[in-house]
Amino acid sequence: MATITRPTETLPNPGDDMLAEQVRDWTNNIISFIEGGNIDEDNVTLTGDKALIGRTTAQTITGLKSLEITSAAAGGPRTTLRLGINPSSGTPAANDGVRLDWYTRDAGGTVASRAYIDTIMEDATGGAVNAYVQISAAVAGTVTELLSIGQIDTHVDVVGPSRTHTTATNAYIMYVRAGGARTVPAGTTAVVATMRLDEPNITATGTVTNAATLYISGAPTEGGTNHALHVAAGSTYFASTLEVGARFTVPGTYTTGLLIGGTYLWEDTTNGVLRKNTTAPTSMTDGNILLQG
Repeated sequence: MATITRPTETLPNPGDDMLAEQVRDWTNNIISFIEGGNIDEDNVTLTGDKALIGRTTAQTITGLKSLEITSAAAGGPRTTLRLGINPSSGTPAANDGVRLDWYTRDAGGTVASRAYIDTIMEDATGGAVNAYVQISAAVAGTVTELLSIGQIDTHVDVVGPSRTHTTATNAYIMYVRAGGARTVPAGTTAVVATMRLDEPNITATGTVTNAATLYISGAPTEGGTNHALHVAAGSTYFASTLEVGARFTVPGTYTTGLLIGGTYLWEDTTNGVLRKNTTAPTSMTDGNILLQG
C-alpha cells in the first residue's frame, strides 16, 4: 500500500495537548504525498482481491469491465480500445502481431486457450505494412487456424480443420444460409441471390495463364460419385458461352437425357443407339434413332 512519510513530531494521544507543529507537519506531508504523484505502482497493492490495476504490471483482472468513450454520438466509428506492441521494444519484423486470447477451464480441470484473434504484419515495410486478421479456435484440444482475412495472395482464406463428423450428418467446410426472409419491396429487383462473385479486376504486367471469377481446383475421389460441382435441384442457367475443355458427359438414359430446345436426346443402352423425341420419352425406345453405333 501507499506509505505517507511521517513527521518527526508524532501525533498526540487522546486527551494530550496538540502542538502547532504536529498539525502543520502532518497536513503538509499529506498534501505533498497527494500532489507529488506518489500513488503509483510502487506505492499501492497490485495483488489480491482488492488490488488496483497497474499500468505496467501483468495481472489477472476479474469482474465485468465495460469500456466507453465520451465522444458524442453520430460521429462514425470511434476508437474505444487500442492494443499494440510497445513501439520502443525493438525492431519489428514480418509475422509480428497482437493476439486476443480466450481461455477457459475444461471439465477435466485444465485451463487452456480456446480461441485467438490475431492481427499479424505480413511484412514490416516502413510506411507500407501489409497486415491481416487470423481467427483460430480449439479443434480436439488444439487451437487451429480457421480463417484469415487480408493476406496478399489469398485475401480470404478459409481453412477446414481435421474433424470427425457426426454420424449420418451432411458435412461442409462452408455453409451460406438463407437465414431470415429477404423481403423485396414494390418495384423491379433485377437479381436476388445467395452469393455474388465479381470478376477479380486484374492488372497484369506479367502473363496470366488462366483467369476466372470462380476456380475449382478439382473433385473429391472418396464418394460413391464424385463431382467438382453438384447442383442438387433447380435449373442451371448460363447467360453466356459454355465452353467444355474435355469430354461432355450426360449420365443416365431416357429419364435423365439431354434436352436441347424442345428435342430430347438420350442413349438407348439396350440397343446401343442414340434416340431423339420432341416430347418427353416414356421408355428407352420411345423415340427415333438419331445415331447408331
